[in-house]
Amino acid sequence: MTQSHWLLAALLCYFFCFTAYTSLHTPAFEAPDEYYHFAVIEHLARTGQFPARTLPDPITDYQFPAQPWRQMAFHAPLYYQLMAGLLRVTGADTADFPAYRLNPHAQIGVALAQDNHNLIAHRGGPVLLGVPLLDRLDGTGGALRGLRLASVALATWTLTAIYGFARAGWPHLPQRVALLAALLVALMPQYVFLGGIVSNDVLLTALAASGLWLVAWAMRQPNGRWWLPWVAGVLGGAAALTKASGVGVVALLGGLMVVQIVRQRSRAAWRGALIYGVLVLLIAGPWYLGNWIELGDLTGASWVARATGLRGGLPVTGAELLGLYWSFWGLFGWFNVALPSVFYTWTVLLTSAVGVGWLAGWRGLHMTRNGLLLGGVLAAYSALIVGAWWQFNQLTLAAQGRLLYPLLPIVAALMAVGLAQWPRWLSLPLVAGLAAASSLVPVTLTRAYAPDLDVVPILPDAVTVHLREPWRDQACVRLTVRLQQPSTDEAVLALWWQADCEVSGYWSVFLHAVDRDQQTCEVGRTDHILAQVDTMPQGGRLPLPRVPNSQAAYDVLRMQIPHGATHLHVGLYDAAGTGMRAFLEPHALLPEGFSTGQCAPELLEVPLKGLRVIYARS
Repeated sequence: MTQSHWLLAALLCYFFCFTAYTSLHTPAFEAPDEYYHFAVIEHLARTGQFPARTLPDPITDYQFPAQPWRQMAFHAPLYYQLMAGLLRVTGADTADFPAYRLNPHAQIGVALAQDNHNLIAHRGGPVLLGVPLLDRLDGTGGALRGLRLASVALATWTLTAIYGFARAGWPHLPQRVALLAALLVALMPQYVFLGGIVSNDVLLTALAASGLWLVAWAMRQPNGRWWLPWVAGVLGGAAALTKASGVGVVALLGGLMVVQIVRQRSRAAWRGALIYGVLVLLIAGPWYLGNWIELGDLTGASWVARATGLRGGLPVTGAELLGLYWSFWGLFGWFNVALPSVFYTWTVLLTSAVGVGWLAGWRGLHMTRNGLLLGGVLAAYSALIVGAWWQFNQLTLAAQGRLLYPLLPIVAALMAVGLAQWPRWLSLPLVAGLAAASSLVPVTLTRAYAPDLDVVPILPDAVTVHLREPWRDQACVRLTVRLQQPSTDEAVLALWWQADCEVSGYWSVFLHAVDRDQQTCEVGRTDHILAQVDTMPQGGRLPLPRVPNSQAAYDVLRMQIPHGATHLHVGLYDAAGTGMRAFLEPHALLPEGFSTGQCAPELLEVPLKGLRVIYARS
């Protein structure tokens, strides 16, 4: 092995370990579509059949979804078949999968969300490798972690393919350029995050990178190899059977077959093209034919869009394209956990340096005829992938950088070549900035999802009430409230949650600003509610079943107080669909001004007038 190969091996080992470690910091199903992907895999492993391909109800099929796979039922099947086979081999028990409750207040797709980043109401788990997990490791939790390790292995192979692609595409450049291409991807925060989740994009990216490596290598060979069409056929068919956008890989490898025919002008080249086409049809053809017969859509993409939610003619905005850029580099969770803004500025500096490097050094790249031909094939493939994404984005909101990851080897190679034109003392700091950002991914995820269980003393003038679940005789939830009312129009309500016995309901807390003078006790009338905030405790991070009984957990609710509001109403309700409220039982005689609701005794009424300013930790 050469020095470059040893360095590549070291990079792959680092990436595998760090991505697996980052994956531990990602709570179960807190990644794009992971919940839906796993639902397909779990159903297939348990029943031996794919879920029925019907459109979910966007309202009723959320908190207790009868179709938890949603749009994934319309995706190509290969990834799910492989992962379901892995589940069956390991014998993982996923009977507790329905017990993973969804957060009805989840801020899906809100890049700058301040709370409720979590899709799942996490109840906590063990400590593994120094990481306090938010979910158990038995049952579904263990099965998910095993599948994630398979994704880490696929993502690690993708780095190998990127190195091979860059080495084959630019063989006259030093090997460090190919190493740099693999390093840039290994340090991309988004790739580190997505490399450790359950998603068919991980397999598609690996297949696309392998296909690009094969194309770059074959374009440099004067004569074909007998095995070339067989390998190309398997790669193309597998990509097409992984995801509809894998058709782009089929076209890429088909272009290679055409180039082989033009260059060789032999029966062997025609025979190779025929072998390639037959293999692709045998592998992926039945699924596409089934789509045409059952759905009237060859790829099923329009049905994926309908199950996701059509955009209804909304124009593509600059903010949407900015989100595409952010999520290409680093936007975690369900596109709602971001790195510090300086990171995105740093990526602009990095890409600008790449562009300047290309402008300054393109004459020294010594483009040969084969190189120009390869460039044309890659440009056509890139246009096809971007065009397919754009067309899909016209159907549904899909400004997600991972959808462009079939182009990742090309992007990485171009960036490496551009950076290689700079002196090392200039290029290395740019790469180091990327490394620093990727090192922040685990701690960023921890801050977004882990509950705050630090002890904050309950102040003596706070008001305590007990809340009882309707199906219990004992009031298990103790809620202590204290209001901060500064001179501005924002009120801050300090809350302390404590469980006196086991809580089974995943309750949400509501905070209403009301005008009590306008309140009537007529059922259904809400005119008196002028503003409201609804969330799970600690912005979704602390479901009530996880509230400790040994100490009080501190929480804060903030609300802009509208003109005319006289009181705040606070209480618990079931936001999952029933809307029922927990019963309120005062702990003691309430202070003057505080009371249970005038019309609804399930809430605590807090006066806004005549309160002195207090200060609470936020």
